[in-house]
Amino acid sequence: MPTLTDARFDALRVLVPAAPPTTNDMLFAWALTQGGSGLTLNGRIYSMLIAQGANPGHVNDMWRSVLTVGGFTGTLNDQMKAFWEAGGLFSGGDPDISSVQFLAGYEGVDAATSYIEESSNAAVHTFAGSAQLDTAQKKFGVSSMLFNGSTDFVTVPDLAVYTLSTGDFTIEFHVRWAAVPVSADRDALISHYQPDTSQRAWLLSQFNDTGTQKFQFHYSINGSTLTLASADFTPVTDTWYHYAVSRVGTSLYMFVDGVQKGTTHDISTSDLFNSNHVLALGGVDKASPTDFFNGWLDEVRVTVGVGRYTSNFTPPTEEYPRP
Repeated sequence: MPTLTDARFDALRVLVPAAPPTTNDMLFAWALTQGGSGLTLNGRIYSMLIAQGANPGHVNDMWRSVLTVGGFTGTLNDQMKAFWEAGGLFSGGDPDISSVQFLAGYEGVDAATSYIEESSNAAVHTFAGSAQLDTAQKKFGVSSMLFNGSTDFVTVPDLAVYTLSTGDFTIEFHVRWAAVPVSADRDALISHYQPDTSQRAWLLSQFNDTGTQKFQFHYSINGSTLTLASADFTPVTDTWYHYAVSRVGTSLYMFVDGVQKGTTHDISTSDLFNSNHVLALGGVDKASPTDFFNGWLDEVRVTVGVGRYTSNFTPPTEEYPRP
């Protein structure tokens, strides 16, 4: 049977993979993600426990009160062991954080044209047109990514982890339109997709089908032929929405603000194509870029290996947890 020490070490290696592989260094990094602050380990753990609702006092008493509220029972050692075996996250944490392969809160100074996303991949963005961070609009934090609808998009280099294959996945983000697409126009929101060279993998977009607004997810198993999952939804300008596409097994679900749109799509055992193209947001990156989005994106998250949503849910009310 694993000991408390083993359970804690194993959980921390998942929660903070970038930290040095010593327990104290990992605890120091982990406590920051759980609300702690300070420059010493003891100080950071103490402040973390206060942030989790404990009254100031002896640290063991504080641990016991927080873990008891979390539903862990037995001696303090039993509670601690069960807590780490469960993944080592308090309420509000993300037990699937190790599966998050793209995470972009787009925090920065106004008009900035550089950004590194916040997953362990730390993908560097390349800005095209006049795409920029914008402090005038944001869902959370201080800024979001602004696109002008005619020349703007951003890309990050291709990574093997962007290949969704046959596994579960979730693509989600907050989106706000300055202008919704007009008839026959498409807004490409996020894609792993290059139509010029048969490198189509997947594309999530908003499309105006001769007056009917549709939330759409295209995917390909061979890089050329596309299959479409589509749901009617009409966004309006100057309103933030949470969009999500979630695959669980052979089912694909589409949600807006936590409410499923359309019917569940049978994706069967489709093995989504392994594109070698960049990941793009705000437009389709090809020889002559197209399908430009006019508005803002915030809190973009791609989880590979986990389908987070299969039924209606409460959309996020704060930033996603960070690694």
